[in-house]
Amino acid sequence: MVFFGDALKFVGNTIVNGAIGTVEEVAQGVIGEVGGHVLNQITQESPENEKIIQDIQVLGNNIIGLETSVTALRSEFASFSTSIKNQLDHIQQEQLHSDWSDENRPVNGYITAIETQHTRYSNYATNPGGTTKQEVDHLVDDILDTNGGAEYNLNMIHKSVMGSQSSDGLLRLWTKMTATLIIDDGFNGEPVDSIDPHELLNQYLSYYTHILYAQARATNLLVEAYNAQKNQDEAKLIWQKYQGYMDEQAKPFLENIDILLWASNRATISTISSTGETVYTYEHFQSIQWLTAGGQFKSSYWPTEIRYQAEALLAGARAMQPGERRLIVHMIYPPYINPLSGIFPPLENVEVPIVPYKDRDDGENSINPSNATILNAFDNSLGMLEHYVKRFIFTNLDSEGKPSKDSDLQDIAYVLKDINGTQNLPPVIESGLTRATNFQQEKYLTYVMNLSPTRPFEFMDFGAYAPEHEYTGNYNV
Repeated sequence: MVFFGDALKFVGNTIVNGAIGTVEEVAQGVIGEVGGHVLNQITQESPENEKIIQDIQVLGNNIIGLETSVTALRSEFASFSTSIKNQLDHIQQEQLHSDWSDENRPVNGYITAIETQHTRYSNYATNPGGTTKQEVDHLVDDILDTNGGAEYNLNMIHKSVMGSQSSDGLLRLWTKMTATLIIDDGFNGEPVDSIDPHELLNQYLSYYTHILYAQARATNLLVEAYNAQKNQDEAKLIWQKYQGYMDEQAKPFLENIDILLWASNRATISTISSTGETVYTYEHFQSIQWLTAGGQFKSSYWPTEIRYQAEALLAGARAMQPGERRLIVHMIYPPYINPLSGIFPPLENVEVPIVPYKDRDDGENSINPSNATILNAFDNSLGMLEHYVKRFIFTNLDSEGKPSKDSDLQDIAYVLKDINGTQNLPPVIESGLTRATNFQQEKYLTYVMNLSPTRPFEFMDFGAYAPEHEYTGNYNV
């Protein structure tokens, strides 16, 4: 996953370079990479172009190196997918695999078409001296072909990921298929215990990263093709369209993360020992902590690993601009609090600001999110209770979508603002389902998030009105 994330950032950088950086800036070292301008420069012959040609060769060799590793990762996922199919056949739920496979098969075709064009692109980059202008022109025509070029394939992949009102998208189909295998009671009376729930979460990230990587490369090809035609305005537009797709896909991608977390909790539930005592597995406690952002435990807080990885993946895939900053906060509506029932405060209307760490005591200079989205992170067909995540996004982008030095979001440390007892929120609630608890536990309010040039992205999550339990028995947390 770390490698795939790095590969996405690599391609993202080339997209940004091509969309907003000029060839002159590349030559002067302002941008630092020639990516996005390869096809435009590959057949140019002039002394001042020599360094750019050398940079193109370096870029091409790096791309070839990435492709070798990506191929190995794809092979690993294919093997895992086969294992999933065999397990579903065993419990007579093969239809779930068929539903996913029917949607995934054409997507593989779109990805293969992107790979074919990208291979030609990388081959030209590694051998600029042996590449003719005619070859480049043919590749540009193929990339921009409206009936099977890169934008067509990009659009079709996006459509499959998103699904529609009447049909599940690709990621939800994968989630239903795999969640079935790790719910503790299985189906047809035959539990399936051979698949590690946490491995399924990792494979889900790998699967979507594979899809993201294809979309990023399609976008890079389009940026390269438009720049080859000296039409950077179109290159910028396709970059913006791609970012819009990434923003839209974030919702189903993240919703499925929490569905799989819930399934993991079901799969690792406590067991009864031979003496009749309840035994809690470490995996059971960990899955509860992940699902509720550590809300049910008095231990110190750390962001939920899988949610952090997912948001970091999205940040890398967005092709962020130089100087862009992004900070994400997830507010978890735990399964034991239904924000729509009227029993508890209407949490969907809550806005959670952040505040500079230096102002944490007085709450001054607080920053409101740029936008927020509610994730319906549950699936009734799996027997799951209602579970929501409100995703707050903080950025330093201005009205034109450019990083602003005047933005409130700067390269400093931040914490959540203490809003207990504000926004019509009772400072403490108590019911038959929970112990008395604050809207924000102290451990959430003291967690520090740091933004800097080397850390342009930050994340944390917290459980709203999450109760604190003390477990006593065979395993203590």
